Amino acid sequence: MVKRRIMVPVEDIDLNSVKYEHEEITAPHVTGLVLKLFVWILELPLLGSLILAVIKKQNKLTQLLRNTVIPEAPMFRPEFPPQEPEPGVLFMEEESTSLVRLESALKCLPPYDPAHHRRVNSAPFLYWKIRDFAHAYRSRVVTPSMVAENVISGVEEFNKRNPPMPLLISFSAKEVRKQAAASTQRFEEGNPLSILDGIVMAIKDDIDCSPYPSKGGTTWFHEVRTVKGDAVSVSRLRSCGVILIGKANMHEMGLGTTGNNPNHGTSRNPHALERYTGGSSSGPAALVASGLCCATLGTDGGGSVRIPSSLCGVVGLKTTFGRTDMKGALCDSGTVEIIGPIAASVEDVMLVYSVISGSSPTDRISLMPVEEVGIQIPKKRKGPMDAFVAPIDVDFRPRAPTSSENKNALENIHVYIADFFYENNISFNCARSDSYSKMMQAIVQYNDPSRTVFLKSIDGSAHIHDVELIYKMLKDVIKEVGEKNVIQICTDNASNYVLAGD
Repeated sequence: MVKRRIMVPVEDIDLNSVKYEHEEITAPHVTGLVLKLFVWILELPLLGSLILAVIKKQNKLTQLLRNTVIPEAPMFRPEFPPQEPEPGVLFMEEESTSLVRLESALKCLPPYDPAHHRRVNSAPFLYWKIRDFAHAYRSRVVTPSMVAENVISGVEEFNKRNPPMPLLISFSAKEVRKQAAASTQRFEEGNPLSILDGIVMAIKDDIDCSPYPSKGGTTWFHEVRTVKGDAVSVSRLRSCGVILIGKANMHEMGLGTTGNNPNHGTSRNPHALERYTGGSSSGPAALVASGLCCATLGTDGGGSVRIPSSLCGVVGLKTTFGRTDMKGALCDSGTVEIIGPIAASVEDVMLVYSVISGSSPTDRISLMPVEEVGIQIPKKRKGPMDAFVAPIDVDFRPRAPTSSENKNALENIHVYIADFFYENNISFNCARSDSYSKMMQAIVQYNDPSRTVFLKSIDGSAHIHDVELIYKMLKDVIKEVGEKNVIQICTDNASNYVLAGD
């Protein structure tokens, strides 16, 4: 059998000869009651396993796993290639306050000229940027309360359309007017909090924003998880005077890229109502594209900010994990998911990002600076190498030699190793496994057939039929790294660090 080489090094690729090859997937496409029946059949002891084996064989999945060559060694922590310093680049201090970071971002922008920005003759407030609103507030052209009334009318208009265009899941006109009145008073007194004071924003429904519940696009999630306050990113926006109008619509539980939501209605693309917005941050992107909000917050694991931003013609940013604090978000994708801004311009995205950026010292998987410490091993060291432990154990006991005859031959080595796997965590399954039980408790309350689909998809990752193949591949990777001084490759962060020889 010919080995199939994937992950080819970039220097070996001839981009002129690259041709996209469409993969034909010969798998059944079923929905509704047929899907429920198909899942039931797959759960049968013998027939289900036989059907899965046939589908895997038809789609050459087994062949792909058994005949794959990965020429490059895996990278287990983020590394950035060295590059020359860029002239004119200003670095923000993430440990500073949101207001300080916002002022630093403003210094990077050219002087504001209202004649080249704010379009007075266009539809009211449509595609005004943050600095357009800030200038209008300070010159008393409009007030935050006037803008709030315009937004409230717009939300109500979208809800009454036929077909309806529900951009928000949770919305309170009273709460919006309350925040707008406070902002208006600050401007009247000459004490605005920042350039974001009075700016209207919405928050995706999987990010906590008091006093609204976080439903994640469902009808039940708020019943198993109560909101105790603002998410960290939301509280940073609120400290700058942002008017938060409510919780934006999203693809149900974020498990899709269309923005479809059977519970609260599906947000439609403001540019073409017969088209999707993309997802899962459908509401946030549509709110910006419609002109009701300067900016919004979304979450992105596999494109949930970038996809709807592209389809709606706005700007979305997915940052490196840890650059924004995830506390207060319904994160079910571990270190893959981030909170990111969506806005009508790169300028506004930069301003919002400067406010919400900054990792939390209480978040064990935030991206924090780590001091590099060199490790020198003068000679071979021998010791036991245990590759697997139970996921996320509370008690991390050190590994001890299990063979009594080897104890005398072992030499203890006490070396400080930077805690990469916590501070710069890039593990997907480990980060989400500690919330696995909570997610399962919530899923079982879901109605059929959706519950069956969710449970099947979640449990699928725990039932890999080719474990022995993967373990052999893991051994090959270890062998390629080197047998003289091998650092243990852990499957989760609960493992201790073991230096072993051959």
